[in-house]
Amino acid sequence: MHNAMLYVRGRERDFKGWGWRWEDVLEGYKRIERYVGGEERGWRGREGEVVGSKAEYVDAVGGMFVESCRAKGLRIDEDGFNDPGEEGRTGCGVYDFNVFNGTRQSVARAVLGEKRRRNLHVVSGSEVRRVLFSKEKGKQSVRGVEFINGGEVHVSLLKSGKGDGEGLGTEDSDDMERGVILTAGAIMTPQIMANSGLWEHGDVAKLKGVGKNLQDHPVVGLIYEIDELNEPSVYTISTQLKEYGDKLKNRESAKNEDFGVLGTPGLSSGGFFKSPYSGEAEDSDIQVTVFPRVTEPHITSFMKNKTNPLEKPKALFTVALLRPDMRSKVVPGPFNSSSASKKDFPLPTIEVDVPLSERDVNILKWGIEHVREILKAPPISTVLGDEYSPNKNGDELRKWIKANHLPNSHWVGSTKMGQPNASGNYDEYAVVDEKLRVLGVKGLMIADAGIMPNVPNGNVHSTVCVVGRRAGEFIVGKKKDKDKDKDKKKK
Repeated sequence: MHNAMLYVRGRERDFKGWGWRWEDVLEGYKRIERYVGGEERGWRGREGEVVGSKAEYVDAVGGMFVESCRAKGLRIDEDGFNDPGEEGRTGCGVYDFNVFNGTRQSVARAVLGEKRRRNLHVVSGSEVRRVLFSKEKGKQSVRGVEFINGGEVHVSLLKSGKGDGEGLGTEDSDDMERGVILTAGAIMTPQIMANSGLWEHGDVAKLKGVGKNLQDHPVVGLIYEIDELNEPSVYTISTQLKEYGDKLKNRESAKNEDFGVLGTPGLSSGGFFKSPYSGEAEDSDIQVTVFPRVTEPHITSFMKNKTNPLEKPKALFTVALLRPDMRSKVVPGPFNSSSASKKDFPLPTIEVDVPLSERDVNILKWGIEHVREILKAPPISTVLGDEYSPNKNGDELRKWIKANHLPNSHWVGSTKMGQPNASGNYDEYAVVDEKLRVLGVKGLMIADAGIMPNVPNGNVHSTVCVVGRRAGEFIVGKKKDKDKDKDKKKK
């Protein structure tokens, strides 16, 4: 899992291109969430599996950023930017996080934990190569999966092992008792699909949209020199590390706030802003995140601004584009079905060298200039030094943005959900239907970020959790319906 543990929900407008009602999505957020602390809110969840919590430790730089926003007359958000109301995604504040008792709350930890389940068998150290199909009654039906483990190719078949078509269902079937669910993410799921003969050149089903429509939140970074004394330094971190270890050993009496900076992702604050290029009925189109230290080496190395440990410390302010025009794609690598070597396992190519539209450049430029104005206000202005990067304006800044924007690892959209038109047909780039079932075949489902038609307004982790939850509801719901039908027949 690659994320900074920020817990940011999607917005109602994000789901207009989906085949789901906003009321169902909001309920999905509530059901997955076990929110710790904070005031009672009707839109919060308290009994779910995935822990969300307010940042108990607010770093000094993040706190000053919020106070400088207040000094500039900007709205201060008190709900981690997750209030679904009209103003819930504007202004500055402290994020919510997937952190509890000083540790990351991953979905694996939340849902599986250390429990042993009779109906779950995990084969670790394995890589899925492809999904296997057989043609039954004129329809391509899932038969099983092929994977590599220990340098050998293995095959796991469905219960019948005959490819008898008893799968997750299609647009003309509600049978969801047996099947295969792909959750390899927006980058690797298209590769497995292509290996399986499911893409625009596929021999099982021609799905033009596999790998297309890839989206992210393009990001640029502002780097400022900062006073060393305002944050934990090499002179204090060893003491903090010992205190953190002591708290971990005695969790029962420890609280979130007791773990200090080492019980956090290393950041706490940010903001969502609406540029002049955003429509009146739209949400914010810029997200700013405050890193009290330059802890994102992929950003500084990409921009060729590697910092020297002996130089004055620096803080990073990332500016991300929330509704980009740009679309990328995943290009599947060539698949050699006769090789069992992991070295021959094809890796896809991500087309990242896609130019930003002029609108995208304008919004990012405005975002940089907006952050600069905030940073001129006290108290943060009292601890910041010179702008280290980009330190450019006007047309030079525009050129810099075009050359230095980079991915934000919020990949979505490469196996997108479609909605049927009045004739029951899907658009040419749709890969799954509103119940996450892959079009054109029977027994295959996708439940990862790739199914999102558009990138959500903010970090995507919580929305991926909702996708997984909805997938489970579709499967369990159909099985219950089928069991009821069997009971009726017996009577």
